[in-house]
Amino acid sequence: MPAVGFMCEKKGPVSFDDCLACAATWKQDCDFTYPMIQQMVAGLRRERHTVTMTNLTGCLRKEILARKLDYYIPLAEEYWRFRGTITHEILAGLKADALQVTEMIDRGNRTELKFKGNDYLIEKRLHMTFVHEGEEYPVSGQVDLVVKPERRLVDWKTAKSVPKYGKPYSNHTTQVNLYRRLCTENEIDIDALEVVYMDMTQCKRTEAIIWPIKRVNQFLIDRLVPLWKAIRTNTIPRKPTKRDDGLWMCENYCNNVITDECTRLVRTEVEADILRQKCTMCPAGQRRNSRSMRW
Repeated sequence: MPAVGFMCEKKGPVSFDDCLACAATWKQDCDFTYPMIQQMVAGLRRERHTVTMTNLTGCLRKEILARKLDYYIPLAEEYWRFRGTITHEILAGLKADALQVTEMIDRGNRTELKFKGNDYLIEKRLHMTFVHEGEEYPVSGQVDLVVKPERRLVDWKTAKSVPKYGKPYSNHTTQVNLYRRLCTENEIDIDALEVVYMDMTQCKRTEAIIWPIKRVNQFLIDRLVPLWKAIRTNTIPRKPTKRDDGLWMCENYCNNVITDECTRLVRTEVEADILRQKCTMCPAGQRRNSRSMRW
């Protein structure tokens, strides 16, 4: 994500380095501390040259514009993503526990150690290449936890509020099904999908339904293929028209720079559509259409 700095509520646009220098004095006017800002900057500075499963569950247009445009991101907006790092603290404890030796096996010329963590796959990034019509589309994703004996994939989410009913939010159901596909491609069998939500007052475990492989493949055709084509051809996808295609992100998940550019593009596209419609209605356009139909 080419965010080049933060939009400070007091000073306006500032670079990451200037924001860190200000916070390091511990005299800053905002409520964000140096350690918090340091972690936010570290996450934002990771260059995004690849496509991940998470990229596919939102607005494809936003994903492309976020790779193209330089912008300043409000600290409050980045805080929501920062809160999600609490999951890593939970899994760090599990990683430490997983390093405990449970058995020492004498192999003659060497001693083989069996670790407690052999039953777990923890914060593992997996890769696969989806092939469609002879073209290859690489994608990756990082699973939070796989409990191998249970064939269970577990994903943690921080949220404003946990789901009211016993099932995950729809975009998270999509995400864990995509992770399951990654696991399958890496010869890891998954029979159960779990999303654990945490808000400020409670946590809630939810079970996600498992999609048929045909549905997952169609999702990749509809989302992964167009995203990679947009990247490779340096084009911008049209704005989604359905909530499930990422339209839900327009409400609170776009900064002003991306929103303004998207709005400008929409106006241009609408004008082009009107012009195209007029062209097909004119006598010359109708003759061209008639000739193409006969051909």
